[in-house]
Amino acid sequence: EPLWGEAVAAVVEWKDGATATLEELRGHCRSLIAGFKLPKHLHSVDLLPRTATGKLQRGEVRQRIRAMTSRQDSRGEVASWN
Repeated sequence: EPLWGEAVAAVVEWKDGATATLEELRGHCRSLIAGFKLPKHLHSVDLLPRTATGKLQRGEVRQRIRAMTSRQDSRGEVASWN
């Protein structure tokens, strides 16, 4: 983000059997919150990195988001999480 230096990003870990798409999720978010509060980058992953006790590894997620954001398309979607 040129002005603030960073932008809001969200990562979605889909449950087994989920059929929603990122576009459907964006539309749902738009119906609930103001446009300026929407995540600028929305990523879909199979599994989020977790510790042995099941806690989310936020630092690892942050690093991966930075890497993904640098190679995303104009709609915020990328080829893969790796």
